[in-house]
Amino acid sequence: MTHPDPIDEYLAHAEFHARENPTRIGAAVVRSEYKDGGRIWDCVVSDGGEWRYIRVESTELRPFPNISTEDIEEGIIRFAATLPTRDRIRHLVNANPLHVDRDGEVAD
Repeated sequence: MTHPDPIDEYLAHAEFHARENPTRIGAAVVRSEYKDGGRIWDCVVSDGGEWRYIRVESTELRPFPNISTEDIEEGIIRFAATLPTRDRIRHLVNANPLHVDRDGEVAD
């Protein structure tokens, strides 16, 4: 019996959200860690056709922030809505790494 590659599950999550919201961008947090005094979330983003890795960082948050992975994913989607519609995923990758503040707002 073969097991699915874990990245496939994250991609399916991101692609589902890409279909379900007006930005046509979905996100999934793959990994989260506290390193060198900052919080880091490694994520995949998808427009349903292609996908890329991006990173969200914060130096304002402690090792155990009161921000969930869903908050990060939704923050990425809200930020994506501010980008041009055409080639939105490319614009999102070019803004990488993104930053999150204490309120969960994601920006470049």
